[in-house]
Amino acid sequence: MTTTRAAVYLGPMQLELREIELPAVGADDVMITVRACGICGSDIHGLRAGLWVEPGEVMGHEWAGDVIAVGENVQHLSVGDRITVGQGSGGLGAGWEKSPGYGLPGAYAEVMHVPGVSTPRAVATIPEGISYDEAAAMEPLRCGLHAARLADVRPGDWVAVIGCGAIGLCTMQAIKATADCRMIAIDISERRLELARELGADVVIDAGAEDVLARVADLTGAGHYRWGSQAAGKYGLGAKVDVVVEAAGIGLTLRQALEMVKWGGTVIQIALYENEVLIDPTIITQKQIRLQGSAGFGLAPFEDAAALVLDGSVRLEPIITHRSSLDDIAGAFAISMDGSAAGKIVVVPAEG
Repeated sequence: MTTTRAAVYLGPMQLELREIELPAVGADDVMITVRACGICGSDIHGLRAGLWVEPGEVMGHEWAGDVIAVGENVQHLSVGDRITVGQGSGGLGAGWEKSPGYGLPGAYAEVMHVPGVSTPRAVATIPEGISYDEAAAMEPLRCGLHAARLADVRPGDWVAVIGCGAIGLCTMQAIKATADCRMIAIDISERRLELARELGADVVIDAGAEDVLARVADLTGAGHYRWGSQAAGKYGLGAKVDVVVEAAGIGLTLRQALEMVKWGGTVIQIALYENEVLIDPTIITQKQIRLQGSAGFGLAPFEDAAALVLDGSVRLEPIITHRSSLDDIAGAFAISMDGSAAGKIVVVPAEG
């Protein structure tokens, strides 16, 4: 096989199905039939605004599939093995190497070339009991587990997750699975809030219908912002949430996160932003907030995340609300961008 059908990015809001060339399978590489690939928030930013993608590239990095060709140095994999995203580079998600969907042709394709997998754990073998769709959703779960480990939530803590898309719901479940805490889920989508409640949120808040900060303060108590009265009306006392996960990616929600977190609390910033955000960093200083970025899954080995799924601590199937063929990938992106009724959208280039 020398070519495959793939969805090629041509520019903002332009995807086209094309036949593309496949490279030869090198000694350290494998070729896979792609059985599932999730649409990530970064892919949405890429298609909509051209972020992190160049014309002519094939996106798709949340992949799962079957090995169909193996390089001579790849001793731990065989044709027919079910594999998915492995450990990647950088102990904490740091560093940059080109990989499928990030600079190399990705998984919005019927067949994908996966380079440099002769080292065990460079890719992960999908265990029995985890479907292709769930395996494709393991990447955002691992990002959520990485965030949970950075957050260091303690028993009894109040935790708020702002934004209940796939990454927010995965982070919420990872935190609930690793700490006996009180969880608040915040979104403007009724469907996503239903999912949050089903997956373990103790309280859900419809940000389109309620005053979020007032409701959170009612739950956790008014906070302590000593200089609130001198802040020209910008800030009040806020609330007393121990850890806030910002997974929505807009300026308003970041400002809400900084207001609702307690004095000395933690804000985990996991969302990506298409636009610059204006904040007054004085609130970070005066409240002594720990503002922690979270990218990738360096603290979340595949095996740890898979164990949470296999023992039922984390459920991925309810998050996967839509499946799409490669032929209808434009429609799948349209559903993802709407977000009002969508969780994780999985593109299925080849049924298996």
